[in-house]
Amino acid sequence: MTEAKDRPRFQMNALFISILILISLSGGIVFDFGSRSSMPQDNTLIVMTYNTHFGIGIDGNYDPERIAKTVAQARVDIVGFQEITRATALNGFADFASDLSREMRKQGYEYSYVGDEGRQSLHNAIFSRYPIIKAETIPIQPRVIYQRTLIIAVIDVEGINVTVAVTHVTHVIEDRSNPDRVNQIKHILALLEGITNPLILLGDFNSEPNWKEIFTIQLAGYYDAFAKANGVGATGYTYSAEKPFQRIDYVFLKNGVSVLDSFVIDSKASDHFPVVAIVDV
Repeated sequence: MTEAKDRPRFQMNALFISILILISLSGGIVFDFGSRSSMPQDNTLIVMTYNTHFGIGIDGNYDPERIAKTVAQARVDIVGFQEITRATALNGFADFASDLSREMRKQGYEYSYVGDEGRQSLHNAIFSRYPIIKAETIPIQPRVIYQRTLIIAVIDVEGINVTVAVTHVTHVIEDRSNPDRVNQIKHILALLEGITNPLILLGDFNSEPNWKEIFTIQLAGYYDAFAKANGVGATGYTYSAEKPFQRIDYVFLKNGVSVLDSFVIDSKASDHFPVVAIVDV
């Protein structure tokens, strides 16, 4: 398999645009790339956050291959996944982590890290076309129903160390701001404090853009890639994939990372839509 550093970057923007247009025509992407003024350049990185719903689509079918193809079709370099399982009744005790790893390798994602919360937990994970130098799983507090965690990984992107963090905070009280969720986010921000690398925070925050949870992240110096690229009032719903009504999945950027574009992919492979951001690190 070709090493990540040796693979071609975006040397033919027209080819990349054509691929995305084809996906859009097939119902895959919710945006018009042709209307964008900023297109991928040689020094950009494409990242995604994706809550996978244990590998089960809105049709009720367990299909890890469909998840992997959704990621690969968007030409993603680094993806942060939520709701990865190893042995739970949620998907018939399938080893989703192993199944997804196999399918992602087929799509060229050689490097990966799956959180080590324990077999009966909902894991976060990172898959990358670039080498993962180091990664760790850190429990976040307070614990609500079950333990939520944060992955912090350092990824070598063509000689630049980029820190990518992935999380999934509590879903309890989904229709309004929740003090426990705010405190979980404060703990996450404390764990990331002091990092000077280009920093990308991916996750399902179970919070709408005008809630205290998101304001707390922004006050810590992060910005919302989708809102920056599309305007603060842009809808960008990510949940539910069957009847979208909430934007709760985010790509946050800090430490000099700039966004060139961001969009939501209309995929039925999960109950969430993935969010993609094209960034310059």
